[in-house]
Amino acid sequence: MSIIGFALIGLGLIDFVAGRSGLDIYALLGIPLTGPIATYSPVIAIGLGAVILTMVFGQNAKKVLLDNLVAGEELVLFRSANLRSPGLFGRPKHGYLFVTNKRLGFLGELPKAYKHLQTREMDVQGIVWNLREVTSFEKRFMYVTITAQGETVRFKTGAILSGQIADAIRSRL
Repeated sequence: MSIIGFALIGLGLIDFVAGRSGLDIYALLGIPLTGPIATYSPVIAIGLGAVILTMVFGQNAKKVLLDNLVAGEELVLFRSANLRSPGLFGRPKHGYLFVTNKRLGFLGELPKAYKHLQTREMDVQGIVWNLREVTSFEKRFMYVTITAQGETVRFKTGAILSGQIADAIRSRL
């Protein structure tokens, strides 16, 4: 499935470059496109490829997590989230926030400011805390802020997901 995602992104990029030089890639492939679809076909192809890759990588991260659950541990919540870098110009890193009945964590690339929190429990980048280590959490409109082991980490989750994540954490603490 990831091959299809990368192929769509590649097709969109080729279509964009070819379209700038007046060449219609889809017409060469026997697919006549007209109107707004022809105009936005590179954006559509790249967007579909990105959605497919996001789904594939999310499934892979969830599989890694499920393979690393300890005895008696159950997955309560697994959602897409962005880890906010500290500071004004920190770029968010995309990943997956999870809650089990014993642990809480983030699977994904970590900003430099959080590299010292890197988990050693799984073969992926991320942060994992035992729920006993979480000293506080705060839910805002689009964010969830978690404090554990003296470190405060802020996740951008979206308005609806922030409530779901806060409820899942609150019910486990």
